[in-house]
Amino acid sequence: MKIFLARRGYQVVACETARKALEKFRAEPEAYSVLVVDMTLKDMPVAELVEQALQLECRIGVVVTSGYPVRLPLFAKAADARIVALQKPFTPETLVRTIEHILSSRR
Repeated sequence: MKIFLARRGYQVVACETARKALEKFRAEPEAYSVLVVDMTLKDMPVAELVEQALQLECRIGVVVTSGYPVRLPLFAKAADARIVALQKPFTPETLVRTIEHILSSRR
């Protein structure tokens, strides 16, 4: 995903863990527009990562990916259109369309 998104002109910061992602995000929350996370992160519940990111930058868009069904009510702000679930497998183009939809809703 990182390579594909970079080739499409996106600046991508990839992290191996939720805690590392949150650390980078805390350092400069306004620098990020979309957070793409997988439900299987082991070091922190994804809902916690998303909630903390939204507290730091309420305009951040979130794409939650999973090979399992995602129940957005797990996320307190799931009614917000900026939190989108993307079921695996998905194509890179589907990811780009999802990101572009989120970014266009920010304008």
